[in-house]
Amino acid sequence: MLHAWNLFFLANFAAVCLCCKKVAHLYEYFYEIVLDIKDVKNVKSALQQFFSREAEAQSNMECKRCFRTLYYKTHSIHDPPNVLILVLNRFDESCQEKIEKKVKFPRMLNLKPFLTHPYKGNLMYNLYAIIVHTGEDCDKGSYHCYVKAGDTYWYKKKNEVVNETLLWAVLRQKAYILFYIRYALNTCFARQTGYLNFFILDLLFE
Repeated sequence: MLHAWNLFFLANFAAVCLCCKKVAHLYEYFYEIVLDIKDVKNVKSALQQFFSREAEAQSNMECKRCFRTLYYKTHSIHDPPNVLILVLNRFDESCQEKIEKKVKFPRMLNLKPFLTHPYKGNLMYNLYAIIVHTGEDCDKGSYHCYVKAGDTYWYKKKNEVVNETLLWAVLRQKAYILFYIRYALNTCFARQTGYLNFFILDLLFE
């Protein structure tokens, strides 16, 4: 089912030698993008930080041309997904401390700036679900979610209780996981997103 909805995306990791400029490409499929939110105020800045040039020196990666180890690496999306999943990393490695601040997230998101190659078509994504964690650390607390049904109505689901809510209330949340759907892929896909929402969220918390 996950493959059918194309929840995975193909990422391109390019390592460029600072000495001879040789480029080494590595392609890998991912299910989600985990964003560092410590020093950012919104998701757009977190994405820019994730895909920005990063200088590194790693002994286990050696340039095959000049045999140096100093390089910079870049990340980009080579094949964009139908469903984009963004995880706002609110927990440290020990899972005992949580970042409680609010990180603004948009109703619509443009992935074009983060692609490997120029893209001529529409690559806008619409927010259609979020997951919120309440509690001090990842071992305690609870989860609830907000999902969009069709093109208009939002619903809050907590335990077995489902209540209608409004978009402005969703955008005020301290989101932990964001789900975006690719805009206007085709009419059939758009009609089925309401069924997809609760399927994915139930799958994650089985």
